[in-house]
Amino acid sequence: EPSNEDNVLALASAVTNRGTELQMEGDIDEARKYFELAINLYPAGWAAQNNLAAMELGLGNVEKAYSILEPALTRHPSAAKLNLNMGLVLEKMGRYDEAYRYMRKSLELDPMSPGIEEHLNRMLKESQEREKSP
Repeated sequence: EPSNEDNVLALASAVTNRGTELQMEGDIDEARKYFELAINLYPAGWAAQNNLAAMELGLGNVEKAYSILEPALTRHPSAAKLNLNMGLVLEKMGRYDEAYRYMRKSLELDPMSPGIEEHLNRMLKESQEREKSP
């Protein structure tokens, strides 16, 4: 017999998945509603928060993405995808040292995650170029 929390988690997961489908279909407003509903259903989870933040970042809403990720990372500091997205957000904000730390942590938490190592190497190279520039 599944517990009530199991049922809520399953519902929140289904709602998050629907939000992702809507986002992929280009229905951003509806996707946002589904992600927010999933967050309200299961605030302890991080998947919907991560998806919403990634969508906001993709739309150029960097501050909004940051405001979603910051509390999510407080509750789930070992979620690799949250760390990765926070790194991307901080990079967009020009906070390169912090961005690098979050991305490094993401890679440590999920060494098989595609593209992170290449992104870190590019960030390191760009950082060295910034230091050379007057």
